[in-house]
Amino acid sequence: MLGSKIKELRQKNDLTQEKLADFLCVSYQAVSKWECGISNPDLSMIAPLAQLFRITADELLGLNMVEPDKQRTILEAAYDSTWKTGDLAERHMAAEALVKEYPGEMKYLDWLAWTTAMRSFEHKDNQAYVAEQEKAIKMFATVIENTEDDKTKNSAILGITQYLQFRGRKEEARTYAELYPETEITSKAQIMLHCLSGDERKKHWQDMVKNRLIGVLDLLTTDYVTARSKKLEKDLLTLFFPDENYINFHFQLFRCLKDQARHLIQEKLYDEAVSVIKRALFHAMEYDKIDSGEQVHKYTAPMFDMLEYDTAKAMRSGATILTDEFCEWLHDELFDSLRERDDFKELFTLY
Repeated sequence: MLGSKIKELRQKNDLTQEKLADFLCVSYQAVSKWECGISNPDLSMIAPLAQLFRITADELLGLNMVEPDKQRTILEAAYDSTWKTGDLAERHMAAEALVKEYPGEMKYLDWLAWTTAMRSFEHKDNQAYVAEQEKAIKMFATVIENTEDDKTKNSAILGITQYLQFRGRKEEARTYAELYPETEITSKAQIMLHCLSGDERKKHWQDMVKNRLIGVLDLLTTDYVTARSKKLEKDLLTLFFPDENYINFHFQLFRCLKDQARHLIQEKLYDEAVSVIKRALFHAMEYDKIDSGEQVHKYTAPMFDMLEYDTAKAMRSGATILTDEFCEWLHDELFDSLRERDDFKELFTLY
């Protein structure tokens, strides 16, 4: 009887067996077996099925009692809190629970796709790394096909194009990229600039410049990375922050110098490489000081002297501190040619 009920509700909601399977993260063969009466869904599938069909579990099972929904707010709050902590494992658990509790809600499947994709980098085994990204790509595709919400769809398009490129599937990525909407020629921030005056206008303008700078730096850290682009990135930050009070931009300098060191080692410029690695450590340590605890830091560079960086409002995509990342980086085989140098050995004593 349960299988017949699932089939009836699936057809009523205009779903194929394959689409229902995608929403529930099971195989379509499993759905077929349920509907044919060969097997019943696992107990853990009852709540997701009920949520998907917008009925109670009791209605699905032919009972009359109604169980109120008490989970959504708790799970969403748990997910949102991780943007402060950077705890990807907790974020993944919350997103996974939301997908199971509310299958068919594409916003939650998009959240799960992003957390799955980001956590793929935690795998040292290449096969597991690839498998997790492929899983995320499939979820992104399901979201794009089934959501009517523009924000959710655009988020999934951004995700699938990024991770298809990581997998070398650039033509597929381009197909999805074509779906992304054109941006407005004049942004809301530019319009607001005409409505402000005095210090308020100056602060707004500085914030726009800072956001544009971040956008340029992001472009310079794409997979098209050259020694020239790394130098340009560093030179830009030096120009914008002549006082060297970089605050959160220590993070960008750390990443930039890591790439610069790699290029120098490939060119066998070992003295320069070690010098750059030391500077990378300095920026990692400075960033960790800034990012520890909830503090407000004021920029002092002339271009940004009306702006602040509030660590309590920072959004984090990982909980690892940069000095830990630096330590792990030093053990990379990239540095095998430097291991016997005294100045390289000294690096292990500096943090």
